Amino acid sequence: MLAAFYKLAGKTQAKSKLITLSWITLFWMLVALYQYFDHYMNGCFPTGQPHQLFLGNLVISILIGGVFGGSALVFLWERWLRKMVFLRAVGLIFISLISMYLLINLATTVVSDFQNPASFSFPKFLSQLFNAIGDKIALLNFFFWLVVVFLTLGVLLVRDRFGPRVFLAFLLGKYFTPKKENRIFMFADLKSSTTIAEELGEEKYFHFLNDVFSMVVPEIIKSRGEIYQYVGDEIVVTWELQAGLRKANCLHSFFAVDSVLQQKESHFMETYGVAPKFRAGLHGGTITAGEIGVVKRELVYSGDVLNTASRIQAKCSEFDLSLLISKSLMDQINPKDLNAKTKALKDERLKGKASTMDLVSVSEMQPKVSYA
Repeated sequence: MLAAFYKLAGKTQAKSKLITLSWITLFWMLVALYQYFDHYMNGCFPTGQPHQLFLGNLVISILIGGVFGGSALVFLWERWLRKMVFLRAVGLIFISLISMYLLINLATTVVSDFQNPASFSFPKFLSQLFNAIGDKIALLNFFFWLVVVFLTLGVLLVRDRFGPRVFLAFLLGKYFTPKKENRIFMFADLKSSTTIAEELGEEKYFHFLNDVFSMVVPEIIKSRGEIYQYVGDEIVVTWELQAGLRKANCLHSFFAVDSVLQQKESHFMETYGVAPKFRAGLHGGTITAGEIGVVKRELVYSGDVLNTASRIQAKCSEFDLSLLISKSLMDQINPKDLNAKTKALKDERLKGKASTMDLVSVSEMQPKVSYA
């Protein structure tokens, strides 16, 4: 059922947010269970109906807190924190939570009065509403959940900083000690970036890059790729070897990015007067992965694979090509998954390399709608 719901959601970005919402709802439900169990043990429920109140509050926490509050957090508040001035975003989130608190108490009071419509009076209704809003336990619960919401937002922002897979790896301590991995790397660089930067100026060029990356990253994630680094106008993407080779995901990713930028060409021309286009180099092999740093820790990949992929990307400019891949990596991709024009470039010398390398140019490959 959940899989069908995700399929209905369509794009990977929406799917990712729905998965995040599911985890938040589950986490908040566990927090609610702890909170209500603590209230029950301390005798905070009215005598004679603790179980009914427990179940009712739990359902409210799941539906209102988890679904509605979680949806606001994932689809709205997190974006506010990324896009707005920090203090303004925090203020708007705080106002939203107060509004939610007032609406919940209003709804609860209305439902309570509807149970005895004959005795309804407006002054009595206002008195019950103010009593509910000012209730000591209700206020303590409000501030408790205020802390939970901001802690959850903090975790989401940290996750965005590292990327979902890397963040999980940090939590599990996967890279606490260096380890060998087989990975594919793609170095993708904007064509004519120096000229574009000079024409647009620093501030507008920054917005241009941010606009480009926000459009292409979902396609990369869709291909099971991970964003390793943004280096100026360059983006470095990595795949676990099998994930990148499967159905030629690493190649399809580039052409999906190219397709998105072509579709948005009119937007870029109207906004910036220039349309972005990437050149990319791909290579794969064994690297060392591990956490580095003391004050600021980062996951770092090291090895000749990265240097080689970067040098392959630089060759694109020399031959005026969009995508080059090492032959050794191309040979590992199932030919059935390739529906593209390819051209072999033999014995090419890469900058800083003593030995030559065979490369393959790939062009006119249709991006996939879905990825394996």
